[in-house]
Amino acid sequence: MPATRRRALVAIAAAGGVAGCTDLLSTGESDDTSPADRRVDASYEPGDGEWIRSSRSFANDLVSTTARPPRDEPNERWSAGDRGSVLDIAVVDGRCYVANDEALVARDAETGEVVWRHELAENNLLRTFLEVEGTVYYTADGDLHGLHADTGDRRWTVGGEDRYGTLALADGTLHWTTTETHRLLEPEGGSRPTARSAIPLDGYESRVRPSEPAVVDGSIALGGWPYRSGSAPIRSLSRRGTIWSRPFEPYVPTPAMVGNRLLATGYDNDSNALDESTVASFDLETGDPHWETTVPEPVGQPAVADGMIYTGGSYPSESATETGHLFALEIETGEIRWEIDTDGAFAGHPLALVDDVVVLGTRTGVIVLE
Repeated sequence: MPATRRRALVAIAAAGGVAGCTDLLSTGESDDTSPADRRVDASYEPGDGEWIRSSRSFANDLVSTTARPPRDEPNERWSAGDRGSVLDIAVVDGRCYVANDEALVARDAETGEVVWRHELAENNLLRTFLEVEGTVYYTADGDLHGLHADTGDRRWTVGGEDRYGTLALADGTLHWTTTETHRLLEPEGGSRPTARSAIPLDGYESRVRPSEPAVVDGSIALGGWPYRSGSAPIRSLSRRGTIWSRPFEPYVPTPAMVGNRLLATGYDNDSNALDESTVASFDLETGDPHWETTVPEPVGQPAVADGMIYTGGSYPSESATETGHLFALEIETGEIRWEIDTDGAFAGHPLALVDDVVVLGTRTGVIVLE
């Protein structure tokens, strides 16, 4: 199998304060804190040419420094049909993790053999996961869970504030974002992570359910969507607190950061039409806008490489043609270089930028464009 196809198949899925944080982490009893034979170091990062999950890395950085995907309208290299309700996928150190609406499954990345399967509690929805220092962390219904990396057995659970929580891992620090707080934690092997600091997330009438945080060179970018109607903010944070925050769209996926730019996408998920999205560039330090472009489709998070932003999606049930679109925009100007029809996606297209291709997840399978 060609290297690009092999990497593509594993890169994408088709379908309050420190004291309060410390108290939260100390609740409950541990089941299994024994050391794991398998150990992914806290400094783990994918290689420059890798895109290991839909957000590229556990830091959710969404940017490839080496990929050179097509700048002009692409052609299809190959496609593969698929079915199923896969929520996310990641390939780490010889293991493939697949999250669906019932379980988190660990498989051998070479053979596909199931290593373990961790069933989710009934009506729980896994939001995000990652692996570090012998523990697999995941959030479901706002709680933070730790699993033994060798067996998938429960180590511990930390109660969250509500139904929503997301994760990132960058520079050895675990970031746990909930509707009210962004926490910085230190992984502790099989034990609960240690609280380091907490940044309150407030200033909006409706609490915001977070998308996965993007963490790059000490900068933290947050999106989300509100509990009630209204716009969600884009937030720019540092470890010391919020730098700036501004309303954007009602639904804002994880932003990307490139140089002095924060690149965001968003659309009105409360609208009956669901017929357009905003793609925008902001100054990372001040929040001042560089440009804003409207595209005629609800789109997902951006994927960035070689001066271009790739984003796309749809809600097929709301579309007369049951199709979607993929767009390529210039980072400097926001100009749309090309757009193509796709089979659509249930919200945003999962994307990976690998070598000279765009790997595109749709509601019907995987397509590689060159």
